[in-house]
Amino acid sequence: MQTIQMTVLGHRLPLKVPPKVEVKKYPKLAYDIIKRPELPAHAKKPSKVGRPLALYFQPKDKDEITKAFELQKRVNAAVNIHDLFSGYINRNDLLKFLSIQSEKYLNLWERHLQRERQNELHKNALMWIYSRPQNMEMKTRQKYLRKRKIQHKIDRRRKFLSYQRRLQKFNAVCARRLEKVRPHKDLLDAFQPKKTGPSAYERKMAAIFIQKYIKGWLVRTKYNRIKIKSVDHGASLLLVVKQYRNMMTRLRRRFNAPQEQIPLVFSELEDWLDKKKKYEDLFTKRAFQKFITRNELINLFEDCNHYPSQHDIKRIWALINKDSSVKLPDKLKKHQVLELAFTMYPPLGARLDNRSIHLSTWRKPIVEGEEGQKYILYKHPILKKADIQVVGDLIAKSFLEREQSKV
Repeated sequence: MQTIQMTVLGHRLPLKVPPKVEVKKYPKLAYDIIKRPELPAHAKKPSKVGRPLALYFQPKDKDEITKAFELQKRVNAAVNIHDLFSGYINRNDLLKFLSIQSEKYLNLWERHLQRERQNELHKNALMWIYSRPQNMEMKTRQKYLRKRKIQHKIDRRRKFLSYQRRLQKFNAVCARRLEKVRPHKDLLDAFQPKKTGPSAYERKMAAIFIQKYIKGWLVRTKYNRIKIKSVDHGASLLLVVKQYRNMMTRLRRRFNAPQEQIPLVFSELEDWLDKKKKYEDLFTKRAFQKFITRNELINLFEDCNHYPSQHDIKRIWALINKDSSVKLPDKLKKHQVLELAFTMYPPLGARLDNRSIHLSTWRKPIVEGEEGQKYILYKHPILKKADIQVVGDLIAKSFLEREQSKV
């Protein structure tokens, strides 16, 4: 092993190098290996007036070498008082940083030399393999392998041609047999036609491809529509979704439904936004100084195509306040009217099923989620004259079922 001396931060360090490897000598290794971070403009050191200067050359005299070593040591140990008290340099941190950097880059240099040595050994091994003289045995082996490779290629070609000849012979025999029995060939073509067009798998993949893009476009369109509608209800879509989930949670708690996480379904969220917008617009039309009176509440619900009774409104108000003794106030604000409306007519997102107070009755039927009271009041042409016999049978049947349930 060859040993060389390297100067790092004024210290001469021995470094072992394997033989037959060219090593680049660095006269200024402290500046080539250790790349110190550059300070900003405001943190640069002022000129070191009166401080000892380092020597960057190697004197030949031993006394001069000793003096240069001591001088370099004092330069590294010196501290700039102005920078130290200005907060730019901490002597201990600086020395620690320089020691870490020197060890780091020395390790990097040793690993680099090791890789270079391994690479050189590998190249030498390859050169020896490719430059070794070929004896008679190696030449014979190469000729044998080359001849065997050619023979395998000829055999594969022969097998392929043999298969082609047998296939042609088989097709010719089938054609001659079909020529003799022409009616059978026509029947075969009629009952077993040649399949044309896309296969079942291709049709399935085409349908999936079309559905993927169409459904994605529909979802994106609905999402953009919800974002536009949510501008009237909150600062952002996230806050609107939070309001929606809080209201659905309150509704489920009021009707004693099991508490569960409210899923975000775009159709249900859009339905809630549309109803909320309708209630708020109609409230604004009838409001005076941001409230409406108790007498105007029935008219407001009729504008929304809802026809609750005073008894239903009182029950809902008691349910909201969790106290039956609390009376309905004379003046109602917007948030109170919204709570009344959504509690009386829960949206689809609440998933209350048949837990709602407002159920279908004989006098006020509900058909497919719509109240039939508006058709009865305004005598809509959709209504037909009922057969009294059918109505009587239905009423009698309901009475019998009620009596049997009591027994």
